[in-house]
Amino acid sequence: MTQESYKTCSTAPGKIVLWGEYAVLEGAPAVTMAVSRYSKVDLATTQESWEFISKGFNTPGLHLFEKDFCYVPATQFAELTLKHLGFNDFHVPFSLSSDTSSFYRKQKKVGLGSSASLATATYHSLTQLLGVEASLEGALEIHKRWQSGSGSGIDVATSWFGGTIKCARYPNLTVSPFRLPDSLFWQIIWTGRQADTREHLKKFDASINRKKVRLGLDQLCAASEELTKGTISLESIRSYKEILENFDQLADLKIFTTEHQRLDRIAAELGLVYKPCGAGGGDIGIAFAKDHQSLTAFNQQIKNTEFMALDMEIAVDGVKTN
Repeated sequence: MTQESYKTCSTAPGKIVLWGEYAVLEGAPAVTMAVSRYSKVDLATTQESWEFISKGFNTPGLHLFEKDFCYVPATQFAELTLKHLGFNDFHVPFSLSSDTSSFYRKQKKVGLGSSASLATATYHSLTQLLGVEASLEGALEIHKRWQSGSGSGIDVATSWFGGTIKCARYPNLTVSPFRLPDSLFWQIIWTGRQADTREHLKKFDASINRKKVRLGLDQLCAASEELTKGTISLESIRSYKEILENFDQLADLKIFTTEHQRLDRIAAELGLVYKPCGAGGGDIGIAFAKDHQSLTAFNQQIKNTEFMALDMEIAVDGVKTN
């Protein structure tokens, strides 16, 4: 490791889960989409002191000095990366600036996989600084340690590869490209309520040994498998959504909050299909339609409510470092 000046900028997209939430934890496939909300990490070696700047975590900017790694996720991801790569005694000072502000609305995190996106960008940037080859497995390990071992890893995989992908966990995480039909139109909606994914995963782990919950989960896994391999249409997505809703009632996870239920009713009245994305309990959902006109009518219906239609596209590319 030399003392030469080094600067780099890494970006990684966020994600949504189209279907397969919870089922993916049991080995069923899930389909995810990278979206045009990005974590940005600027990294540069310095001559004297350490500096960490975090923008987006409910503060306009947080400055930390003297190797203080403990307050915001970006510095935690940096520490975990250094330890994972064996640099426990890393003495080259550097400045690290992270920006996840695009993942927030009205001072609330929207729920587009910001932590996985930031972990991926931070890890990728530091490997370039250290001259170490970056790998999906490394990024997965960093985020897994930060989450105390929970989660499926599909959010990191989506940030890593970009695009729309199919993920399955067992025996190991496998990822392959996936294409939605051109006849399917979609709109991502923020409910206005912030959810805690880790709390939902804890409730899920505590419930799956109950017989009726296990039966509902088996049905959800089968539905995710069928939707991934079969014909994708409004009808097949509606069928999956109904099975997810039944599982939610059996496990009492409250995936379908009152906000999601209202959006579901509005969508149904207009001939659309709406479902929560990911762990649920708030955050975001997605409306599927057969044409642009239906989506326009849906967006008009929710325009003056607490809900927000998010203007975003598929992020074709995954993590990048320049």
